[in-house]
Amino acid sequence: MARTIDSARRVISGTWGELWIDGEKVAEVSACQAKVALNKETVNLCGRFMTTHKAMNASGTGSLTLHKVDSASPRGWRASSAAWTGASR
Repeated sequence: MARTIDSARRVISGTWGELWIDGEKVAEVSACQAKVALNKETVNLCGRFMTTHKAMNASGTGSLTLHKVDSASPRGWRASSAAWTGASR
């Protein structure tokens, strides 16, 4: 069963965005998507006729489409992207 949104304040929408890393504008964002999947297991509780579920862990994926990458600080961008991916400079 899908969860409904209980308030309009919880909806994120817009027509444009910006990617900032360490206080520097890096790029303009044209699309962004994030998904979270909960892995649940069935739990049987004493005294209950119905089975219940417990979230054991979660996994997340996402994508970010950049419209324009600013070239003002390419050195800083490389350092930040290396920190994100765990790669060495």
